[in-house]
Parts: sequence; C-alpha cells; structure tokens
Amino acid sequence: MAAFNFPSSPALNDTHTENGVTFKWNGILWRRVGDLGAQGIQGVQGAQGVQGATGPQGNQGVQGADGADSSVAGPQGAQGVQGSQGVQGADGADSSVAGPQGAQGVQGAPGPQGNQGVQGAQGDDGADSSVSGPQGAQGVQGAQGVQGATGAGSQGVQGAQGTPGGTGPQGVQGAPGPQGNQGRQGATGAGSPGGTGPQGNQGRQGATGTGATGPSGPTGPSGPTGGTGPTGPTGPQGSAGEANAQLTIFTSSGTFTPPAGTASYIVWVTGGGGGGGGAKGEYDDSSIPAYSGSGGGGATVIRRYSSTEMGSSASVTVGGGGGGGNSGQGQANSGGSSSFNPGGSGATITANGGTGGYRADETTSNGGSGGSGSGGQYGFNGGDGLRGNFGGGGSEFYEEGGRSFYGNNTYGSGGDGRRRFINGWIDGGSGNGGIIVVKSF
Repeated sequence: MAAFNFPSSPALNDTHTENGVTFKWNGILWRRVGDLGAQGIQGVQGAQGVQGATGPQGNQGVQGADGADSSVAGPQGAQGVQGSQGVQGADGADSSVAGPQGAQGVQGAPGPQGNQGVQGAQGDDGADSSVSGPQGAQGVQGAQGVQGATGAGSQGVQGAQGTPGGTGPQGVQGAPGPQGNQGRQGATGAGSPGGTGPQGNQGRQGATGTGATGPSGPTGPSGPTGGTGPTGPTGPQGSAGEANAQLTIFTSSGTFTPPAGTASYIVWVTGGGGGGGGAKGEYDDSSIPAYSGSGGGGATVIRRYSSTEMGSSASVTVGGGGGGGNSGQGQANSGGSSSFNPGGSGATITANGGTGGYRADETTSNGGSGGSGSGGQYGFNGGDGLRGNFGGGGSEFYEEGGRSFYGNNTYGSGGDGRRRFINGWIDGGSGNGGIIVVKSF
C-alpha cells in the first residue's frame, strides 16, 4: 500500500490529494473522499402519501454515485380552448356624452392541475464510510395540467356619438408685415423752368493770414492811490509760553491755587496701592511654608483744564497706601482714592486705589486687583498684585506689588507679598501712597 505524506498542522475541512486520492481533515483524522459517479435518470414522482411519525434518525448512509443527466422531459399539458368573441354593438347617434364602458367578460376557469407523482421511498441510512454511495436517479417530471377555456363574455355596446361642438372664436389678427421697398423716382415733367432757388450756405472761413504781429502800444498812466481800509479785529490772545510753566506736586491732601500768569493746566491723579497679604509658616512639627499675594497698584487719571474750568482754586485729596495684612486679616487693606475737584466748570477726576493681597496660612494666596479711575480724558488702571510663589525661589524672593503709572515700589504701587519659611506669622508689605501732579502754563 502506498504511503501518504499528510500536512502536520491541518485546519478543519482542509483537503489533501496524493496519488489520485483526496482526503479531508474532520478535526480528528483524515477521511478519504470518494469519487462521484454518473448521475442516474430521474424516477417518476409518485403521489404524496400521508406523513408518518418521525422515527429516530439513523446513521448516514453511503452516498451513491451521481447518475447521468436525463435528456427526456415530461410531456406538456394541452392548452385550453379560447372563448368566442362577443357580438359588437351597433353604432349609436352622435352625442357629446360618452357612453358607458361595456362590462368585462367573465374569465375562464383554470384547468385542473396534473397529479403529483408518487415520492419514492427513502433508503435506510447506512453506516459511516469514507466512500460516498451512488445517488438515486431523479424522478420523471409530472405532466402539465390542461389550461382552462377563455371566458365568452360579450363586448359592451358602444356609446352614441356626441353632437358636434359650435364654431370657435376668431383668431387674433396677425402682426403687420414689413414695409415694402421705396419705388423708383418718376421721370422729370415737361413744365416750364421754376423760379430762383434759395440762397446757398455760407462758405467756409478762409485761413488766418501769416503776417507779423504789430508792436505793443505804450503803457497808460497809473491810476490814483485808493484810501486806507479799516483796521481788522484783534486776534485771540496766545497761550503762555513754556517759560512760565510750573509743576505743583501733592503727596498729601490740600488746595491748589493757579499761579499768576497761567491759563492752562494738566493734572495727573494717582491712587494709593493696596497692602500685601500676611503669611504664616508651620515649622514646629512639620515644614510647611507660606506664600502670600501682593497688593494691587492704584489707578492714574489725566485731564487738561482751561482757566475757566479750573476757577480760582481746586480741592486736592491724595489717597494713602493700604496697610499690610496681619494674622487677623483675611485680606490686606486697600489703597485710598485720590481726587482733584476744580472750583470752576471743569469735571472732578478720581483715581481709585488697588485692593489688598490675601493672607497665606500655611498655603499660597492670590494678589489684589489694580484700581480704576473716572472723569479723565486719559486713564490707566493699576497693575494687579502677584499670586504667592509666582516666581519660585527661596526665602530671599518675594512677590512685588502691582505696578502704578510710575512703576514698582513708588507712588501708587502695591505692597509686596511675603514668604514664610519659619514658624509663625509675618505681616504683608504696606502699599505706597498716591500722588497728584499739576502742570501750570
């Protein structure tokens, strides 16, 4: 017997053909697949019997070989007789109303269906085998039933023809045709000569002569001098020069009196800065630093006044800097508001101070907000304070207060925050006081 070289790791339903024999892997072993024989002819189908009770399923039998294809087809049933056509009705008189449609003829009954052939008995299931048994022959196809006769219903009577309609309205008149060509001029008549015709058009102007221009005549005598005109109105007085400019600076409240010889004034008003927040570290039984936020800067407002707007004097209020936060304050003190109130018709300008930074109790806190202003022609809000530990670093660093119009650590700027790397409290830095500057010229 020939030896077969099967694959070592087959998958389910894989096939292997060798020496003309084909095997299929069923998951456990290789089974030989039998060759298919020729298909037999189809047997006559018997009448369908009563279905019996379902018995137990037996083992699958061996599949038979395929039979040869049959070339004989079952006979076709004869066609049913066609019904005769109904009599056509006579033509009715003309009418404008259409007659009713005739009823549809009755459809003929379908012919009887041919009997179904008897089904062949099923063979017993055979034992499992690797070789397929021969397939049973196919039964003969039953004859086709006779087609029913066509119905013989008569066609309905045709309706009478409608009365002819009246004459329609006259159509719209067509557009006029194009104008014909002009006729040729007739021959000259044989009458007497006509009278004198009208005067002809004026001839064109002749070209300009090329002679030289004559010499200019002598200049005539001068006319008499006119009288002196009236004096014009006096112009407005110019503003005082910068030589008379003066600066007046207020770092505390008071009264401004315009210097002699001045008529125009520019005023800068700056509010006080907020204080920085206090800080408390925890270093008795642990190492917890504290970083407090700094205070916000005061606003600056600028306005120009005329002598009428300024009046004889102005009330000056300068806001102080906010105190630094301590252990009893959740937020440090805000800076005071500065204002300039002229005695004339001019508007009062106000610059609010910045708010204080928040305390840090073994934690990190936020800085205060910058102040805002009102009444000025120009204005600058104060800078916000910084959050604690903003720039990193150790105890030698701290958060600077919010900037003012003049910068850090100067008029209107906020107080500094604190860093606490030892046990206990430290108060926040105080904010800087505001300032008011008046330029007179």
